[in-house]
Amino acid sequence: MVEAMGGNQHPHYDTFKKKCVEAFLYLRNYQRLILNLFHLMIHAGIKDLPFGEHERLLSSMRDKFLPSLNNIEAEKEFLAIIKESVNAMFVQIYEKFHVWAQYMKK
Repeated sequence: MVEAMGGNQHPHYDTFKKKCVEAFLYLRNYQRLILNLFHLMIHAGIKDLPFGEHERLLSSMRDKFLPSLNNIEAEKEFLAIIKESVNAMFVQIYEKFHVWAQYMKK
């Protein structure tokens, strides 16, 4: 996906990161509401949300919002997560296979 934006040095990638951070910080403001919604969904019996593991699921979701950090710290942490994800070896290998597969289709 990063390559589709022109690589991690391209201005489109910077715009992507900025929009991701904006969305994350916005959603952080509503984390209690989001977690409450998932709590209600779990108890509604939705099959893909495991009722028996609901506390672990909600705790994991709560941790993803980085509740112990202020917005500046959370932004830095979120950008580090994006960077780690982009540099993950599996993603790079998968991307090379995808390019190779597209080349072989021709």
